[in-house]
Amino acid sequence: MTIQDRLNYVSEYIDNIKKNAYLDIENIENLALSKSLSSNLVKKYTSELRPNKLIKLFIIKQMIVFYLKNFPRFFLYIIGFIIFIFFGKRSKVDWNQSFFFIDVFFLVDKIIKANNFKEDYLGGLYNVLEKYNKNYIFLPRLHGVGKNPFKLIDLFNVTNQDKSSVFLYEYELLNIIDIFKIFIFILKYPFKQFKLIQNKKHELDAYFNYELFSVLSRTSFTAYVRYLVGRKMAKKIKGGSKIISWQEFHNIEKSFYRAVKESRQDVVIYGCEFSATYKAYISMHITDIDFDLKVTPHQTLLNGKCNYSDSNKHVFRSGVSLRYQNLFRYVDDSEKTKKPLALIGYNIKEGVDILKKANGMKELNVKIHPATNERQFNKYMKSGWNYIHGDLYEALKGADSVFTPPYAGTSLEVVACGIPVIIIANEDNLINPLVDYGKGKIWNIVFNEQDIKKKHNNLLKYKKNNPDKVRKIAHWYKENFFIEPTEENIVKAFELN
Repeated sequence: MTIQDRLNYVSEYIDNIKKNAYLDIENIENLALSKSLSSNLVKKYTSELRPNKLIKLFIIKQMIVFYLKNFPRFFLYIIGFIIFIFFGKRSKVDWNQSFFFIDVFFLVDKIIKANNFKEDYLGGLYNVLEKYNKNYIFLPRLHGVGKNPFKLIDLFNVTNQDKSSVFLYEYELLNIIDIFKIFIFILKYPFKQFKLIQNKKHELDAYFNYELFSVLSRTSFTAYVRYLVGRKMAKKIKGGSKIISWQEFHNIEKSFYRAVKESRQDVVIYGCEFSATYKAYISMHITDIDFDLKVTPHQTLLNGKCNYSDSNKHVFRSGVSLRYQNLFRYVDDSEKTKKPLALIGYNIKEGVDILKKANGMKELNVKIHPATNERQFNKYMKSGWNYIHGDLYEALKGADSVFTPPYAGTSLEVVACGIPVIIIANEDNLINPLVDYGKGKIWNIVFNEQDIKKKHNNLLKYKKNNPDKVRKIAHWYKENFFIEPTEENIVKAFELN
């Protein structure tokens, strides 16, 4: 079997377990059921490695680690709850009105650093909602608070001053009874794994049973909290309201969708799958089982024509590429001096790998992820190499080619701009969002320093000798993976008329 065949086989196996496990809402928290590519189950099976042996000592250790991590998290969560009482601002929502609820991540550190609230996940949507007189409320998923709830004080100082937006924080919806439910969830959760152990003599049982306890050290209570939030919110909102939800089909989304669907039949959830999608990302793919279990939105809006999900029951529609509006404004600047550009993501190890393998390049511009720091890469920089900052598309205007890590969805954007892409991978990480079309012409993949120069020069040579063909390939990627965020397309996607 190919790697993709093995991934599909794993997906079907997990779905067969999920259809009973997810009847208990608390099991939606379970990372072993999430089909993550980083799981031992997926990595070992797709690499044709033998499963780890599940022993009692390992089980006991993982259960202890779960408690050692989650009780402090719970204590910090209570502190966040108290901080909201003293420093937060209640939304004062008129629940007799219909609203659009915006379910998106808030990058707390970014908001605090900017000292200003700006929502980028669905940027471009809000002006259109206002133009069509649609009231909307943010329902934040707070990212970056877990270990330091005192950041909430600075966050609330920013959002309290924002007069144009309404924020409905989970702390406003939950109460002391919900806090107690979270505590009970933590107490019970590790023991629930024993009910999910598989003894059906399936070849994947040993992989899955080990994974059940392996993921305990990385398991929290966030999905369960989101379920409680969804239940509370659904009971309050007026019929005819709509929820616009950033969707990567994580457990926090599944539990939230389930909560709303269990509580209300007159509220529509739009799942916005507006990030780059991958055929191999089976965790993002919706199946008929997911639909039956009510862990999907009512509709999934797609970023382009490409849809890798396998469900005849779920509704998929064309969405709009709200995060990629600059792609449709990009114009190559032929006057700029061109150099290779390395795009470094938040994964430090992958970033270092790119710089090491690009060692033979005389010139290189390096653009790092805002969540990283130059100090983490300085010792790998060479003479003739420079850090650059600012807007991605301005950086692309000065690039004759781009080096990316394998998981980077940015490679889709770059190819759609007509710029050659070199994906720098390793044997353990072959996943990328590009498809075979254009390989060897506008993009290629390399595994070592020796291949980079050769394949890099080949791509530049092909573009120089075949500019029309490269433009055609770039247009194909733009047409299939993106939808221009015009007002007309936004109105159509969210049915504002």
